[in-house]
Amino acid sequence: MKRTFLVLMLCTLIFGCASPESRFPPHKEAVYITSGTLPDEVKFEFIENLFVEIDPAPAVAVKKVMADKARKLGGDAIIQFVTGYKPRFALTFSARYGSGQVVKITENKDAMPKYGIELY
Repeated sequence: MKRTFLVLMLCTLIFGCASPESRFPPHKEAVYITSGTLPDEVKFEFIENLFVEIDPAPAVAVKKVMADKARKLGGDAIIQFVTGYKPRFALTFSARYGSGQVVKITENKDAMPKYGIELY
């Protein structure tokens, strides 16, 4: 019984803690970031929800970190982007956070520049 339990725990640690791989390859292109969604003519596939937290930093730094993570996941855009401050301990600086959804653009990516969505 103990041996079975130990084997199950070991398997859980090995396989349960593995980071999921994206079904899209990483890239080095710019990533679109918008607080809304993408235009109707641009089709996309959801990859993952993303959340980052950086000690006192401007929103631009949060966007750059999120864009780097999105590129590693193979994402072309971050939609529903939100940023703000997360309170910390009393009398200390708050951390800046950012969250959004990483998506892969599957159709009409060439239409994106005309909407003026920020690139990072």
